[in-house]
Amino acid sequence: MLATDIIIGFATFALVAGYAALSWLRRGRDPRYLDDASILLPAPPPGMTAATATIVLGEDSRAAFMAALLDLASRDEIAFVAEGRQGGVDAVGIAIHGGESTDPRVRLNRRNPIGEGESWLLGELKAWNAAKQAGPHEHGEPASPEMMQAGIEMMAAMMRSGVATAEDDDSFAARAARERGLMNQALPDPSQYADAYQARTGQAMKPEALARLQQMSTLMSALKDPQSVAADPDRFLDTLSAERGKALSDGDRAQAKEWIARFAAAPTPTEAAGSSPTTDYIPAARARSLPAAFLLGPLLQKYALRHGWLLGMPFFARLKWRVLGVVEVLLGLLVVGIASSEPLGWVVALGSGLAAGGLATYLIAPAMASVSVEGSVMKAQLAAYRRTLQASLAQATSIKDVASASRLSWLETPDQTIVWAVALGLQKELEALFRREPEGPSETFALSPIGAGGSTAAAGSQPASDGDAAAMFAGIQAIGMSHESSPQV
Repeated sequence: MLATDIIIGFATFALVAGYAALSWLRRGRDPRYLDDASILLPAPPPGMTAATATIVLGEDSRAAFMAALLDLASRDEIAFVAEGRQGGVDAVGIAIHGGESTDPRVRLNRRNPIGEGESWLLGELKAWNAAKQAGPHEHGEPASPEMMQAGIEMMAAMMRSGVATAEDDDSFAARAARERGLMNQALPDPSQYADAYQARTGQAMKPEALARLQQMSTLMSALKDPQSVAADPDRFLDTLSAERGKALSDGDRAQAKEWIARFAAAPTPTEAAGSSPTTDYIPAARARSLPAAFLLGPLLQKYALRHGWLLGMPFFARLKWRVLGVVEVLLGLLVVGIASSEPLGWVVALGSGLAAGGLATYLIAPAMASVSVEGSVMKAQLAAYRRTLQASLAQATSIKDVASASRLSWLETPDQTIVWAVALGLQKELEALFRREPEGPSETFALSPIGAGGSTAAAGSQPASDGDAAAMFAGIQAIGMSHESSPQV
């Protein structure tokens, strides 16, 4: 290969990779904010959730998943069940609880902010479990009531993400709604969604789109209260037909009435959790193979975006540059392939430089997600909070003493300590603290081997004999480990 060919190859590489590098310097590089190891902080920023903190800090999807899962457990939306122990690690299943709670500690945990991503995760757990229990689904057969209930919660989380504002997330009304449980929250009104769409895009929502949204809202509201629909199914079907602008046939109406009766006869998620322990339970063997939470990352990112901590959705920023990198590599290889049959060394060099530049673009893609100036401030505050919590964990003799010993007033319960320690990457410090603690029943909902409230959550399950928190924590961390998580959410 001639020297000119080599120069052409390097020049092409520099041009392609340089474009990605310049784009990172202009838009992807995070703003700098003063931080120092001596700066401590007694509490995380207002409105910040544990799972969202992993997004702002740029941690991987596994950290976000575990923080969200433990956050749900601290609120008694789910409970971990120890089915046995092997090699010092508990086999941990997941019981789905939720609903109203009179426990003051649970209600205290529920007052803290939580986003649509965690609500979506709860719905996804329920839907995945219901699908496993239902087995193969025949084409055209209605979904099970459990799957429909889970679908409602997931759709409601998506709708709330489109209408919520930063002020709404930690308002008095939002706190009161969270205390009743995530599955009991009201559905967004279609007109509210249309107003949010107009405010965001500057254009009114199309009438047909608003009509479909109204139909969806009517259906979702009915499924949240199936008993009232079953009491007068004709009225509900007439309303649905009017919104669709098309009457139901006699056959469709009869089939719909049959399904409504079946759905109304099924226990609600709260009733199922209280009366039939096996209805909403994911055994440990299945919990280990939980798939990656679909849309958890983007919903957490959207929560951070509306609080002004991100410049854009990291998911789309990374996707855009990864796709560009793949296209550049393929084009480079195509040029090399075409030129290999002809004695054109400079064309081969051009294609090689393009492919190499595309590879560099692909590798730079994860760094293209950028936090805003406010996000840089949050990162510095979270780093200070991490140092404060790290020092508190090192000095404490038990998990319940962390907040009181270090005067971290924001950590009102041991559950919150565990959730935030995991979100801030302090798993090793937690494990060391658990090993120092005297063995005995866990005093946190997040690590309770028989679930919050002290009742066994799964029929036939046996909690660990000594309630070892370290073994329980190790078992929780094994949830979903059979599936590889993506590097970043």
